[in-house]
Amino acid sequence: MSDSIDQEILGLLLDEASEAMQEWEQSCLLLEKDPSQSNLDALFRVAHNVKGASRSVGLMDLGSFVHKAEDLINLLKNDPSLVNSERIGVLLDSQSLLNDWIETLREDASYIPDTSKLEASIMKAIEAIQAGGASAPALEDEANAVKENVSPAPADDQSDRFPSVEEIQAQLAMESSNEKKASEEVLQVVKEEPKPAAPAPKAKKAVEKKRDSASRPDKTIRVSAAKLDELMQLIGELSIHQSIVTHSKQRGELETEVCGNAIYLSNKITKDLQNLTLSLRMQPVAGLFQRLERVGRDVAKAQEKDINFNLEGTEVSLDKTVIERVTDPLIHVIRNAVDHGVEDNDQRADKGKASITIAAHQDAGGVVISVKDDGKGIDPEVIFSKAVQKGLISADADLTKREINGLILLPGFSTREVVTDISGRGVGMDVVKQAVDELGGTIEIDSELGKGTGFRITLPTNLSIIDALVVKIGRSNYAVPMKELVEIIDLTEHKLENSGSEGKMINLREVIVPVENLVEYLPEILEEDDFNKVNLENDSNAGTPALVVQDGAHQLAFEVDHILGQQQIVVRPLSEQLASLPGYSGGTILGNGEPGMIVNLSQMTKSYLKRTKRKGA
Repeated sequence: MSDSIDQEILGLLLDEASEAMQEWEQSCLLLEKDPSQSNLDALFRVAHNVKGASRSVGLMDLGSFVHKAEDLINLLKNDPSLVNSERIGVLLDSQSLLNDWIETLREDASYIPDTSKLEASIMKAIEAIQAGGASAPALEDEANAVKENVSPAPADDQSDRFPSVEEIQAQLAMESSNEKKASEEVLQVVKEEPKPAAPAPKAKKAVEKKRDSASRPDKTIRVSAAKLDELMQLIGELSIHQSIVTHSKQRGELETEVCGNAIYLSNKITKDLQNLTLSLRMQPVAGLFQRLERVGRDVAKAQEKDINFNLEGTEVSLDKTVIERVTDPLIHVIRNAVDHGVEDNDQRADKGKASITIAAHQDAGGVVISVKDDGKGIDPEVIFSKAVQKGLISADADLTKREINGLILLPGFSTREVVTDISGRGVGMDVVKQAVDELGGTIEIDSELGKGTGFRITLPTNLSIIDALVVKIGRSNYAVPMKELVEIIDLTEHKLENSGSEGKMINLREVIVPVENLVEYLPEILEEDDFNKVNLENDSNAGTPALVVQDGAHQLAFEVDHILGQQQIVVRPLSEQLASLPGYSGGTILGNGEPGMIVNLSQMTKSYLKRTKRKGA
């Protein structure tokens, strides 16, 4: 690559190329379902644009590799009947290599991976097509288009995401002879069938850098010009308002009415800025679902299972951070659905082609993502027996169907007798549950034997700003996310059930609900004398508030000293020391300007249920 290339320009191109890789992958997945001319044209346009853009900034090796893939795409475009799963697999492998290549270039602009094995696969696919009588790749079409000052892409393609053909015409003309020579060299390599060389130490180091950087949430987000204009307008309004307030203060005109109007306008503008800023971070789940489909496809091909993947609700949006953090858990779910949920092809002879549906929709509690297969379903007897065998539950445990299904989320649980590279190691689904819990979400499993299994994951729309209930315990204030609450009750208005050793319980609309003192779950911060324990038997403690939560079929009430009100809070990550404490999901600055901890009631509820089950065992 030329040293004269501006790094900012390179960064912009890599951002565009990353998006192009998503389009490349999507086009390949669509081709497998519908090998139409339009899908092939779309894939060809992506490859052609990436090739031209790469060369325009001096990434000649990358452009050369894309050109070889483009040759294969062009052959398929000339005759869509030649499309098959194997050739789509080669193009998907090319996309994976290119995607890793592009991401690594962000850290090391000189990085060049070993492409010999994949280039050989591409050339073998081309040779096989040519041997079958297909016309040779129309390499000359591009040159003719240049001469005629016309792009080989369809005329309606006016995308400006990459440099235009006109901008690289001269360069293409100069390199045409080199391209032919390179193709001949690759063809010769294929004939000799060499073993691909191991990546150079520098390449391995660059790959490691790429993987590390990929885990950091510092990638760019594309924002519409309209939203940026709106943001600038709001900032301008805020500046004008601030000037008015400052001027009025200097003139001593801050009367009560003026102050009231100032506060109202400040709150309104701040709220609008908040909502707009959050919207800038929102992304549709289409890209996430596409990746899940790709993973599912690869696992299905490896297991020789014929599965159709259906994507629904791809327009639903989530915060970028939520998408990043839920991606790996959902990949676990997809792999599990293919491996465990869907039967082998011979076992489905009477049921037809298997299907897995990945869907998303808005819900009052956030966004619901579901993964449902039409496979064999979960056998509750097998699950229960395996859990007993592994010592996860006692043999006389009385569990509902939902609770039995939930056993597959426990650490160490697996029904696979043979360990494979996909499953059987006793890890995976517990990781899914842990990750969802950390996001403040929930996961439910619904299954019917012989009809299939569904995973329903509810996630918060964003992790930055949430509605919270501020409560007082002793001398400290805490924030409780509203989405974790079922309701708020006054304990003195409900009959106390005498439960003896099982602890305090109340009758809540004919349902017996255990009552726990929330302070008992916060021992690391509060001292014994820093709170007022509530004695339910004492009528003098009238007006005792409690927060009712639910985990599956179980309800639990946490009593607190006082309810201070509801407010929106900004979630802040905890320090390393505080992050290790159980029961907290973050920190915040409360409305009075004081710091406060955000209580994780979901985690506390699970701790209670685990403790009571242990006592009953």
